[in-house]
Parts: sequence; C-alpha cells; structure tokens
Amino acid sequence: MELVSQKLCIKSDLGICNRMFGGIMMSFVDESLALFVRQKIHSINIVTLMFDKMQFLAPVFENEAIRVYADVKEYGNTSITVEVEVRKYDVFNAIEQLVLHTTAVFVNLSSDGKPYMLNTKLIPDYDAKKRK
Repeated sequence: MELVSQKLCIKSDLGICNRMFGGIMMSFVDESLALFVRQKIHSINIVTLMFDKMQFLAPVFENEAIRVYADVKEYGNTSITVEVEVRKYDVFNAIEQLVLHTTAVFVNLSSDGKPYMLNTKLIPDYDAKKRK
C-alpha cells in the first residue's frame, strides 16, 4: 500500500467523547482516496459509489497523526476499487496502529454525468488488475 495522505487530529475534529469524530474520519478518507483515484485513472470526473463496512478499530485523539494508505484492488470498465487503511502514527516510537480498514469503489463519469469507460491506455497496471 502506498501512503496517500496524512492529517493531524485537531480540536475541531473531536466529537463529544474527545475522540476524532467518525464523520470527520470518513470525509478525510473519501477526499484522500478521490485524489488517489484521480491520479491512478487520469480523470477528474469521479464520484464515490460505495464504501464497504467501516469499523473503527482504535480511537484517534487530539494531536495524533493519521495516515491514509491505499492500493488499487481492481479496475472495472468504468470503475476502480481501492483497498484503504487508516493508521495512527506515534512520532515518539515510529509505530503505526490500524484505525480503519475498508474498500471503496469510485466511478469515472463523462461530462454529462454518466459512467464513462476508463482510458486504459493511461493506466499501466490495468491488465494486471482488471476485474475478471
């Protein structure tokens, strides 16, 4: 998996229990993956189709850093499925702890908002990860 993005948990990210609010985490992951997917399929017209089950495995507190890692799982004709992990990073001992693991599907769109074929000539690993 490759590092896609990082974020510092700040006071405005906290919920009522002084942990990072799940909605903030989900929004950050969605935005991070959208940028990753745009780069992978060479398109800016993408939308999130779905996220698989999101189970928060560890809390994130104020001043903790989180890292988003992603890997292309497979390509469809108009879509891309991405595996993602969010890990919090302890700067004092360089240890990462898994916070969230899921998969997401993004769809490439035409200018009129309909699913549009991926430009497979621009995607180096398309054949190796094409949905069978």
